Amino acid sequence: MLKGRLGYTPIKLADPDEALQMIRHSLTGWRPATEKVPVEDSVGRVSAADIYAGRDIPDRDVSAMDGVALRWRDIAYASPHKPVRLHLVDGPEIGPGQAARIFTGEPIPNGADTVVKIENVVFDASGGVILHHPETGGKNVVHKGSDIAAGRKIVSRGSRISPMAATLLMVLGIEEVEVYARPSAGIICVGDELHQNYLRKGLAGISYAFLAIKQMEKFGVQVSVTRVVPDDEKLFRETVLELFTSVDAVLTIGGSSVGGNDIVKSVVENLRGARPYFSGIQHNPFKSSGYTMADKPVLMLPGNAVSLAAAIHYLGSVLAAGLQGLDGELHVFTQARLTASVKPKNNMRTSYLVRLEKIGDEIVAHPMGWATNSLRNLSEADGFVTVDKNKELEADSTVLVSLL
Repeated sequence: MLKGRLGYTPIKLADPDEALQMIRHSLTGWRPATEKVPVEDSVGRVSAADIYAGRDIPDRDVSAMDGVALRWRDIAYASPHKPVRLHLVDGPEIGPGQAARIFTGEPIPNGADTVVKIENVVFDASGGVILHHPETGGKNVVHKGSDIAAGRKIVSRGSRISPMAATLLMVLGIEEVEVYARPSAGIICVGDELHQNYLRKGLAGISYAFLAIKQMEKFGVQVSVTRVVPDDEKLFRETVLELFTSVDAVLTIGGSSVGGNDIVKSVVENLRGARPYFSGIQHNPFKSSGYTMADKPVLMLPGNAVSLAAAIHYLGSVLAAGLQGLDGELHVFTQARLTASVKPKNNMRTSYLVRLEKIGDEIVAHPMGWATNSLRNLSEADGFVTVDKNKELEADSTVLVSLL
């Protein structure tokens, strides 16, 4: 069992921006496995290769309107005083003095170069069409390749495949795409109290672990293993090494602080080949978080609900992006007007939960009370707003909200 659990030794906290770069840097050589999936199952996955259009869209000139297809030169001088009558024909080709009925999306007949909308023509009883006005040459024609030209890049390697991109791939006739395999993670909850709660209540006794699981799954990481251990260094070490054999990364919850006498960091940072990147971060409310690269990445997270959620939102998302080969970040932002001023806690970067509300034509952000373990605040919040040290975000200022 751990001795001196309540001991406290101050440590240097990492700069928040440098900490994120450390996580990214640690995964520079990471090469996720790849797999092929049906294009209809590719939405949200990260492409393992650049994907190019193999043909033009549209693959021929088509009509943008319901109307008649014709030769512009035949109607160039049409007027109310001197209307032009063309003979309607069926088939894939028209000649001088002819026109063809056409519907939106249909191929333009050979010989035609312009489409006149249906409401601008008059059909006569003898199979002809009369036009009283000229039309701009090439009007209402969607030209071959004008939407997507053959050879154009549709999806970049390292980008998430959106529903729109997947739809385009289907239109192009692509049936399978190569994507990076979904990374896996294991979670270890650490602490005597957590262990007892788990024995009595199961997952309900470690509900914060459920929060972590769902946040990581949202970021594209499958949490396949969850373990709960008491404050026992030997057992915790064995559990970490066990998870290293089956998952891509390990997340720990609890058992950590900004002090040096920390069971989690003490064990993890002394694993064979371990490279500790940071053991604390200048970012409230998750300053006790740490990160070490051992045989696999280990992200050490605080046990309070809001602190845990914030740590995964800001640190876990970067780890998730790196594990799945994603170039870029996973956060979505919106702008809002702040309804009350916020200041940094303990003169370090601080992220506050905010609740968003639409009032008239604007979105406002209501900062929520400072409580690192408030499930109520967490359940009612829509995102985080962040204020840097030595700064203040004043009421009525426009801020960037990172959505949960």
